[in-house]
Amino acid sequence: WVRYLDTPFGGGPVGNLIAAIEARPDPAGRDDVWIASVVSGVEGVNAEEEAGVVVWRGDDAEGRARFETVLLDVAVLDLAFDEARAYAAAGARGLYVSDDDGASWRVVRVFRAPDGRPLPLGGPANVRAVATTPGVLWVGTTAGLLKSTDGGATWTLFRASVAPRTDAQ
Repeated sequence: WVRYLDTPFGGGPVGNLIAAIEARPDPAGRDDVWIASVVSGVEGVNAEEEAGVVVWRGDDAEGRARFETVLLDVAVLDLAFDEARAYAAAGARGLYVSDDDGASWRVVRVFRAPDGRPLPLGGPANVRAVATTPGVLWVGTTAGLLKSTDGGATWTLFRASVAPRTDAQ
């Protein structure tokens, strides 16, 4: 085992608590490992400001792990990928999307229906989870499950409403 200490400038994870870890398959055969982390249990530290995503891109010639910081000062809860993009679920901050392997990010905070209207999420989307299946992007929020089949341009909202049981069983 090798222990990597948190450091925001490439030496390892940004924080001491790993929130998500995902391998992104590489067509060349080398999978990058994406790690979302936050600082936890340190008095006086704002976890939102001491958080981020690093990518392990393999070891260098001396056998040292090469980490690249791709997102800093954002507490990420989940990571997912498709052929073209990386996605990071960032709670109340929204869905972060990178089209260039983490070099730059755009944030989706308003999710729109196919007719262009914002979906009724009851305020800013609180993005908790993200996943991909062939041709589909899924986003779990506190308001329901979102589905996009056009790369995140438009969305469908799924909600389940179950009445509480009143009979004791």
